[in-house]
Amino acid sequence: MKDWQELQINPVNKTVTVPVGNEPAMVLIDPKQGKAGLVRLVEHGDVVVKCYQGKITGFDERRSVRL
Repeated sequence: MKDWQELQINPVNKTVTVPVGNEPAMVLIDPKQGKAGLVRLVEHGDVVVKCYQGKITGFDERRSVRL
């Protein structure tokens, strides 16, 4: 999976169909913008969602190394 996979929002009943893959992921839904997406999680670290004025603007990966 890529880092971001766009998902379609059904405008009639406001639902999102999420495909199940082989890797852990989180779903981001922004109803104000009418966007939804699947974000791949990093193996070690954090994925931080960035917002501005109540809208999702992106995400940032913070990787960490285990010793």
